[in-house]
Amino acid sequence: MLPAYLSISDVLYAADVCYRVQTEKDTGWVTIVSLGIKRLDATVKDTYIPFEGLPDWFQGRLAVLSLLENDAYLEGVGHKANDNEFYSTFWVIEPSNL
Repeated sequence: MLPAYLSISDVLYAADVCYRVQTEKDTGWVTIVSLGIKRLDATVKDTYIPFEGLPDWFQGRLAVLSLLENDAYLEGVGHKANDNEFYSTFWVIEPSNL
């Protein structure tokens, strides 16, 4: 749960790396865009077909996020915007306060 003074955009903006994940239910495509300060170090390719083509660690994060309600945030994992859009965040050093 986010502290009341933080918005999800605060967290996504402050993360060292944030992956925006868009899923297409009809085609099975998963599109990933790497955002953030350390984005050049990203180890995830742009598009995977199908979901099983994702690295195991990333599949796990998306599986957890998919269980959340829309517009929900889970600390250390990321944010579920809706059933087809997720943001997974990573920190080089965990922030003590933003």
